[in-house]
Amino acid sequence: MKLLAKLIFFTSILVVVIGYGAYVKLNQEVEKNIAITKSTTFTIESGQSFKKITQSLQQAGIIKNSLWIYWYSRLNKISHKLKAGEYIIPANISSVALIQLFVKGKAKQYTFTIIEGWNFKELKLNIIKNKYLVNDINVLSNKEIMLLMGNKTLHPE
Repeated sequence: MKLLAKLIFFTSILVVVIGYGAYVKLNQEVEKNIAITKSTTFTIESGQSFKKITQSLQQAGIIKNSLWIYWYSRLNKISHKLKAGEYIIPANISSVALIQLFVKGKAKQYTFTIIEGWNFKELKLNIIKNKYLVNDINVLSNKEIMLLMGNKTLHPE
C-alpha cells in the first residue's frame, strides 16, 4: 500500500513538473517574434476554422510553427474570437500580438466616397463596381433595398 501511495505521489509530481515545463515553453515560443521581416498582408475568410488559419499562417511563412499559436489560443479561450478580414501584419511582432490583432479585428480599411449629386442608380452602380465591398445589392430591387434600410414607403430618390 505504501508503495502504491509513493508511486501515485511521484507520478503526480512528475505530471506537474512536465505540465509546468510545457506551459513555460509555450509562453516562451508565443512571445518570440514571427518569421517575417517586412509587413505583409494576410486574409482570414469568414467561417474559416482556427486550425486552417494557423496552418495558412505557417504555409505563408508568417509563423514558423502553427502548433504553439494553436495551443496558446485554445488554452486562453480566444481561438473562436478571431474576426474575418484582410490584415496588414507588421514585421517583428510576437505571435501573441498577431493573435490579438486578429481578435480585435483590426483589418485593413478601404475608403468609399459618395459623390455629392449622385442619384441612387449611380450610387448602386459604384457600390457594385467597388471590388472591396461585398456586392449583394445587385440582385435586389430598389424597393427591397429600401425595405432593408427600414424605409417601407420611401422611394430611393
